[in-house]
Amino acid sequence: MKKGKIRDVQLATLIAEELELVLATANDPLLSELTVTRVEPEKGGSRFIVFLAPAEDLGYFRSLHEIEAVLKRASGFLRSELGEALNLKRTPNLSLVADPFILLPSVPVTTIEREQSE
Repeated sequence: MKKGKIRDVQLATLIAEELELVLATANDPLLSELTVTRVEPEKGGSRFIVFLAPAEDLGYFRSLHEIEAVLKRASGFLRSELGEALNLKRTPNLSLVADPFILLPSVPVTTIEREQSE
C-alpha cells in the first residue's frame, strides 16, 4: 500500500474515533444520538466522507432528511472540535452524510428472492 493511502486510512480511523467522542459529549441531544459508522478518504486526503447513523433505530429522528439537516447545522462545530483534538496543520474538510445502508430497513433475502421469482 502506498504511503499516502496508509496515511489516509490512519487519519480516517482517527477522525472516526475523535468524532465519536465529540458526539458522545455534545450538548445537543440530536448529535449525541448519532454514531459514526465509517469514514472514507477522498483522493488527496484533504476531504473525508463521514457516514453517521442513529445509535438506536431512528431514535429522535423521523427521517433521513432530518438527520441530514442536523449534520448540516453541526458541520462547522464538528470540524472545529476535530481540529482541536487532532492537532493537525490543516484540518481536513468533512462531508457529513447519513449512512443509507444503516438506515434502510433490512429485508430478508428470502422475501427478495420470492418477489423476483413471481
